[in-house]
Amino acid sequence: MKNSKKYFIAGFLSYVIWGFVPIFFKQISAHDPYEIIFYRIWIAATVITIVLGLNFKKSWSDISSLYRRSVKDFMRMISLNVIGALLLVTNWITYVYVINNISVNAGSFAYLILPIVTTFLAFFILKEKLNSSKWTGVILSGISCYLMAHVDIHQITYIACITFSYSFYMITQKRNTFLNRKTALAIQMIIGALVMLIINPAPAIGSVLDTHFWIFITIISVVFTITPLLLNLFALNGMESSQLAFLIYINPIVSFLIGLFVYNEKLDPLAVIAYTLLAVSIVIFNWDLIVKIVERSSGIKFKPIPVEIESSEKTKTSDGTR
Repeated sequence: MKNSKKYFIAGFLSYVIWGFVPIFFKQISAHDPYEIIFYRIWIAATVITIVLGLNFKKSWSDISSLYRRSVKDFMRMISLNVIGALLLVTNWITYVYVINNISVNAGSFAYLILPIVTTFLAFFILKEKLNSSKWTGVILSGISCYLMAHVDIHQITYIACITFSYSFYMITQKRNTFLNRKTALAIQMIIGALVMLIINPAPAIGSVLDTHFWIFITIISVVFTITPLLLNLFALNGMESSQLAFLIYINPIVSFLIGLFVYNEKLDPLAVIAYTLLAVSIVIFNWDLIVKIVERSSGIKFKPIPVEIESSEKTKTSDGTR
């Protein structure tokens, strides 16, 4: 129990830390989002490479043995990490733009719907199955997004970009099992940094940045990027991925509260309805997991699923697809 607690605490802290990052992005909001992410990813790539360098022989051995074992798998690993890097860069730039130019709450909405959108996409791409509660959650969250589009179509476009870029990142990384997570993440950071340098080297050449910027971008890169990522990877060693995925809601909830109470962002009545509907959809979507967590923590056993629903599930899985 004590061992499992440390993994839970690590996972919990990783998402709490991420939740507070808008405060620090706001401190450098005068800078272009591309410039912010350019330095964020370069500093983060440098730090994680140093961390990885502490066990360089193991990492290099894994990469070289993969190449010797199968050139095809090696090339797939490279392509998945390139795709992952491009999706991460897209996600980070869009998120910073939304936080600094639209609203913190818009950024939080994007991550509140993330697990539902990712599961919905995985249904089509990875052929993962969805039960009735998950379908209900998907439909309700879709209605919530429709309402948000009526609040501000410009805003929902950026929300979609944040959500879909990270959803596709998570889906592609499910196939990226050739190396350990830390090594893959370091490769993605390095690729992302090089891609940004190639696309627009201006931040590295012509920028004159003050001490204020360097302090906050370093804090963002180390405390709010590398630290939670490493905590998250550590938590995966002792937690089920589904349980850790449930904790992801902590991040946008913290950001949402910051938007409301720190930056006094207002929600119009339609947005309130959209957020309320989204909250209901999240509970329904995660109902099976919530029941499982409550049963484990309290020892209380809930009544089994009604026979007719159970029969329906058997019908769905009788072809051996689950």
